[in-house]
Amino acid sequence: TGDVPESLRKPRSTFYKFFSPSFKLAVTASALEPRVTAESFLTVTLDKARLAVRGDFKFDVTRAGIFTVPLRLPAGFNVDDVQCDAMDHHETAADGEGQVLTVYLTKKVLGQLKLAVVVSQPSTMKSGDLELPLLEPLNVLREQGLVAAIAPDSLEVNSDPTKLESARPATPADLAARGFTPQPPT
Repeated sequence: TGDVPESLRKPRSTFYKFFSPSFKLAVTASALEPRVTAESFLTVTLDKARLAVRGDFKFDVTRAGIFTVPLRLPAGFNVDDVQCDAMDHHETAADGEGQVLTVYLTKKVLGQLKLAVVVSQPSTMKSGDLELPLLEPLNVLREQGLVAAIAPDSLEVNSDPTKLESARPATPADLAARGFTPQPPT
């Protein structure tokens, strides 16, 4: 790049030097794909009458912007509320055993994006194991987050460490360090 004039040196530019007028050059160009990471803060509220999940998401979008945000929802849950400053509208569609909520944005978003979603269903809870219903951001490179399970005093919630996959118990200090104050869905 030392031979290239300064005015032509741009980010993501590539230069080639040739030594004969009969050279051949082939390049492959493709659309720049967005790189999206998500930080998820989920609150699952266990109640005798209702099972609800609130998801507060912080997305970081780099390289290229996005126009939609898809989330996988648990089967049988209804969307109660969706909040996002950049939202135009949202739709829910069946997908295999679950559903996909697609949030359509008013314009292409590059950078930070916050989204809050509340879903619920009437509770059919019985004593025994319950796999926590979670909201899952789709098309993200990496997701990390915290899950809080909140139950009334009449229910006892325990987890079996041997059944945790890619997760570990979090302490109140872990929650506070990440700025997570569980908010039960209303």
